[in-house]
Amino acid sequence: MLRSIGAVILGYLAMAIPIFATTTWHMILVLGKMPEPPAHMDLPVSFGVVNLVYSTLFAAFGGFVCAAIASQNRLKHGLVLAGLVFVLSLVSVYIDRGQQPVWYQASLVLLGAPATAIGAWIRAKKEPASAAAVGA
Repeated sequence: MLRSIGAVILGYLAMAIPIFATTTWHMILVLGKMPEPPAHMDLPVSFGVVNLVYSTLFAAFGGFVCAAIASQNRLKHGLVLAGLVFVLSLVSVYIDRGQQPVWYQASLVLLGAPATAIGAWIRAKKEPASAAAVGA
């Protein structure tokens, strides 16, 4: 049970920390500073597209890490993390409403959870043949 909880938490951190660090670096590179929290971020479309690309890749990595840590039912653990990502992205849309373009917020909701599930699926498919033979 603790391993399952740890897998989901560490999978989330494996995606959240690099996304936060890369977004911070990217924003400072583009704007020269971080904007104040209540301010509307009027960023170029290219910023949003690049952010979506690396956020999606890091989400897949988080799903992979979650599935790698889980000792059994790897895909199931990844799907739990994907559900958590989906819910948190909806919460983010609500909190950040009016501060980010709608297309960007919708893309985060639509890409994050599936990318997380795909990362977990990739790891689940890499199950060693010896482990599968032992279970048979």
